[in-house]
Amino acid sequence: MTIRGSIGWIAMLGIVVGLVTPASADFVEGMIAYDSGDYDVALEELEPLAEGGHKDAQIVLGLMHANGRGVRIDFAESVKWYRKAAAQGSALAEFNLATMYANGQGVAQNYEVAAEWYRKAADRGFANAQYSLGSMYYSGQGVAQDYSEAAHLFRMAADQGYAQSQFDLGVMYALGEGISQSFAEAMKWYRRAAFQDHAFAQFNLGSLYVNGEGVERDYVQAYRWLSVALVNGDTSAAPIINLLAQEMSEDEIAEAEAMARPLPVITKALASLERTVSSKSAYNW
Repeated sequence: MTIRGSIGWIAMLGIVVGLVTPASADFVEGMIAYDSGDYDVALEELEPLAEGGHKDAQIVLGLMHANGRGVRIDFAESVKWYRKAAAQGSALAEFNLATMYANGQGVAQNYEVAAEWYRKAADRGFANAQYSLGSMYYSGQGVAQDYSEAAHLFRMAADQGYAQSQFDLGVMYALGEGISQSFAEAMKWYRRAAFQDHAFAQFNLGSLYVNGEGVERDYVQAYRWLSVALVNGDTSAAPIINLLAQEMSEDEIAEAEAMARPLPVITKALASLERTVSSKSAYNW
């Protein structure tokens, strides 16, 4: 498992719920411009706020400099703004700052410092940071390798619906790494990630049905999940599907395919719901 941290912004417009002060009004105007791709106006509105200590504006300036939106890419400048927002207790800024250290962008690459910042954000309940720190414990990158701590952190993020963490936790249960081996638990977490369109989770879930691990062997369910994994890009499912088809009746194949077809619609609906919930979450920026 590798660190999959990414620098992004979490629907800031979704957390702006009132226009209480002129500063918040300017922030809203800046975010409307940002969201519309009018980065010059966004910079004009947000930069004075950031200079004045507005942490959300500081985060957005960090993102603009990291991604070259309205300004040239300048990772050092991005780090400066993330650091200012992080000093005010922003979990998102702490996470982004950690990722800059992990990637060596704007600062010398330093996994130990990255782990420290991920820990700060993780302690605030930030799922991305919990997952990234768990990945560091899993691989022993920046911290002493500790599968038990990795599983603990993956579970924290998985409980918040973080699909990659659900998948990795399932793998750890299947292998018995840092936790007691349990295919039933592996299946539970694979299933949760599978319904979020995680192709590898769908493949592993199908494989458990093929082998009868953690569940009764069921070729119909195996065919169903492996088919969805294949649609989502996991081509290693194809030869297994072909082998299953040789052992199944036409009615069983039709049943499996009927169950598989609605899944893309279901998973997109679930993903949309999750984004809505995430945008309304009160992250402690």
